[in-house]
This record gives sequence, C-alpha cells and structure tokens, in this order.
Amino acid sequence: MNLRDKITEQSLKLENMIERIKEKYFVDLSLNFADFLNVEIEKEKCSNDYIETLKKRLSEMGEVNLLSIDEFEEVNKRYEFLCQQKRDLETSIESLNKAIERINQVSLELFTSAIKNIESNFDKLFKRLFGGGKAKIILTEETDPLESGVDVSVELPHKKFQSINLFSGGEKALVTLSLIFAFYMQKPSPFCILDEVDAPLDDANVLKFRELLNEMSKYSQFLVVTHNKIIMETAGVLLGVTMETPGVSKIVAVKTHKELL
Repeated sequence: MNLRDKITEQSLKLENMIERIKEKYFVDLSLNFADFLNVEIEKEKCSNDYIETLKKRLSEMGEVNLLSIDEFEEVNKRYEFLCQQKRDLETSIESLNKAIERINQVSLELFTSAIKNIESNFDKLFKRLFGGGKAKIILTEETDPLESGVDVSVELPHKKFQSINLFSGGEKALVTLSLIFAFYMQKPSPFCILDEVDAPLDDANVLKFRELLNEMSKYSQFLVVTHNKIIMETAGVLLGVTMETPGVSKIVAVKTHKELL
C-alpha cells in the first residue's frame, strides 16, 4: 500500500470518528477541531478510569429527549400566559381596592351627615313629645362607623337617667315614634304601616301623635291600624273589617270629610 492510499484510509477513519463523536457526544469536530486540539486538558481527566466514569454518567442520563425543546417552548408559552393573567388579576384587584376605598369614603361622609341629621330630628321630636329631655343616637363602633351598630340613649325630663327597658309602655312607644319619624324626616318613604302604635298611649299623648301624624302625612302615606277614635278622626279613608256572616270577613271603606275636602 503506497503512501497516498494510507493517507486516504486514515482520512476516512478520521471522518468516521468525527461522525461517531458528533452522534454520540453532540460535538462537531469538523467545525472546531483546531480549537479542540488547542484545549489544555488536565492529565487526570485523560485517564481511562475518568473516561469510563463519564461514559457511565452519560449512560445513566438515558436517551436525549429530542422533543424537549418543543415541550419547553410550549410550557414557556403557557407560563408567560399565566404570568400575564396574574398581572391582569393584580391590576384588577388594585383597581377594585381603590374603587372600594372611594366608595367607603363617600359612604362614610353620607352616613355621617345622615346620622347627624337624624339625631338632631330625633332630639327635637323627643323634646316635643315629652316636653323636654334629651335624645341621642350612639354608634356601638365609633372607630368603624360603616360596620357599627346603632343604639339610642334618652333622658326623660325631670327624671334621672335610666335604661329604656325600665320605661313604661307609653314612654317606649313615644321614643319609638320619635325615632321612626326622625328617619322619615331625613328620607321619607312612599308609605308607612303603623300597627296599633297608639295602644299604650293615653289621650294626651294620642293627641300629640295625631298632630305629628298629620304633619308627616304631607310627605308619606300612612296606613294606621288602630282602635282609637281620636286617630280615626284624622284619617282620610277608614277601612273597617266586619263579619256580617259568621266566618266571613267583609271590608267596608268610608271616605271621611277630610278626604272629600
């Protein structure tokens, strides 16, 4: 075999080895073979034991997943999508919190103004019905008015302070009427139903109630269930329930002189 043939044979072997290295170790020596020759390798890393250790570690890694790049790109797209969703949610939460803060601020201002007006009306009506005394509305949680409960504190004229539970039935009724009409003076509703609220009142207090009812009827329509003739006299329409036949109720409506006027 002449020299040319030997060179050709060695060139084929070299190309074959380069191809095997490329397939097995993913290193293309045809592109950076010169650089590879110039790399300084530690002596202990050239030993057969070290090479066998590396081969074993490569073997333990198993086959290379050629679809891993595509899978990574798919997972990465999903990750970026979720991150964007997270950012959108955080932005929405921040926007909602700001809106809640604004609503709470406006609600607090409106509530504070309304409760002051109602308390003022409550005190005026209380003094009018009782001929004096004091009446206040108290928030059970002053530090958080919007979540607070509401209580009332009243002091009867010419009497020492005591709990409302110790008041008589008529006194309790007048306190309740003062509070109800205080709310109606702040914001009247289309109609109001009062069921025998005058039952515990004496005639003098019934007259006060009737006078107050006449004034409030300019703003709301009142449906009053009563057996008191003094209250009936001020009604525009009387609705009576009779039972001409046993077991059969009948409603009779009568327009009073006030309604006809």
